[in-house]
Amino acid sequence: MQPNGIFRYFCRRCHENGQNQPLTNMIWKLKPQPVADTVQELSRLLGTPAGPFPAALATVLVQRGIQDLEAAKRFLSPSQVQLHDPNLMLGMEAACARICKALESGEKILIYGDYDVDGTTSVSLLQMYFDDLGFEFEAYVPDRFTEGYGISFEGIQYASTSGCSLVIALDCGTKAIDKVRFANEKGIDVIVVDHHQPGEELPAVVAMLNPMQNGCTYPDQSLSACALTMKLCQGMQKALVGNSFCKQ
Repeated sequence: MQPNGIFRYFCRRCHENGQNQPLTNMIWKLKPQPVADTVQELSRLLGTPAGPFPAALATVLVQRGIQDLEAAKRFLSPSQVQLHDPNLMLGMEAACARICKALESGEKILIYGDYDVDGTTSVSLLQMYFDDLGFEFEAYVPDRFTEGYGISFEGIQYASTSGCSLVIALDCGTKAIDKVRFANEKGIDVIVVDHHQPGEELPAVVAMLNPMQNGCTYPDQSLSACALTMKLCQGMQKALVGNSFCKQ
């Protein structure tokens, strides 16, 4: 893709994601430079016998509000104990309950993801998770040129003809009101796992995992779709405890 093609692509994606301004009209606000002594001290604290921690990286940490050694260690070397309870996310319990119902009754699930990096990694992660558990599913990534961004009518039709009664939409679906309505008309339930800004109206889904939606008090609103998919897997692990249909 030529550079001007890349520019047009990202401008189109900004429009598709609900941002009406092209990139050329956006105002980029840089964080102010932190106090030099604070940066120098953090660089020294994080240094090794081979030398100090890079000042440029220390600057970024301080700009993020990470100014002491312990906070920096938590950020740079995170552990699983720092993960928030997945059920703090609005819609998590409903999503896991619907997936468990589908798995227990032998329903076929379609994992639907956007075609970009966040969407395809989300699909891959959930596919590996379902594979490990031995569940029946199909994966679907829409054609960028013929179907475009997000849930497509073609994708829903594919789910219907493939006998899927549940679609899990990853990295898309927050504004797919007409597509979800089409799915519901065909007897297909939809779960949305997405991080894009919601509109005034939400689609009629079984559950939506999106920290940006009103009423969601999950501590971190900056998660990518792949990170949200990981939270769904984490929530499923809790929900599956004690279920006999789960082989692990």
